[in-house]
Amino acid sequence: MNTALLSKRNLEDLQDSIIFKGLSENDLLKIISDDDCFLVEFKKKNSIYENKEYLKCLGYVNKGKAIIKSQSNVYLMRFLDEKSFFGVMGLFSNDISYVSEIEAKSDMEVIFFKEDLIKKCIKRYSEFSINLVKFLTGRIAYLNRKINVISNNTNTDKLASYIHIQIENSGNSFKISDSYAKLCERLNMSRASLYRSFDELIEKGYLVRDGKKITVINTEFFKKY
Repeated sequence: MNTALLSKRNLEDLQDSIIFKGLSENDLLKIISDDDCFLVEFKKKNSIYENKEYLKCLGYVNKGKAIIKSQSNVYLMRFLDEKSFFGVMGLFSNDISYVSEIEAKSDMEVIFFKEDLIKKCIKRYSEFSINLVKFLTGRIAYLNRKINVISNNTNTDKLASYIHIQIENSGNSFKISDSYAKLCERLNMSRASLYRSFDELIEKGYLVRDGKKITVINTEFFKKY
């Protein structure tokens, strides 16, 4: 990739990122200038990754925002903000399908690092290898928490998982963007079950609800989801 496509701030953000932290500026420039590194622009609503169509690359959000949606259950979703990485779980897999769908929520710039380039970095830079292991460990821990929620599979667990994602993306106070009918569909529960789950969380002092506005009181409770 032509390094001139990136600003000085872009380069500083990459060098300080969880994957490239500890590498020198020269090492980072060598990686970025490799032919297996390239920048792609996406328009809002464009599909970045789909089940049968995805790049075997590590992706980095240089500009914009995307949403990751589980194909099996849309309520298990999270956002990718600027300076976020994605795609690492599919890098070294021979599976022809990708587990999630990624859609641009705004105009975006994504830097892709191909699998062969990642392998070169692992062999050449010990800091990169350690950073990648740390990143993968974090993703595995996140997935384990989600598996635990799915295994328990109570309506309140599902709602708590949804709220946890909203906290991560919008903070302790947020407004539910979907209609309650759509939220019930996403969480695979009836409206009565949704209200009972809200009531349970409210009675335990974990949150307050004013219409579709949610204010979280106890963030520690939702972290396990």
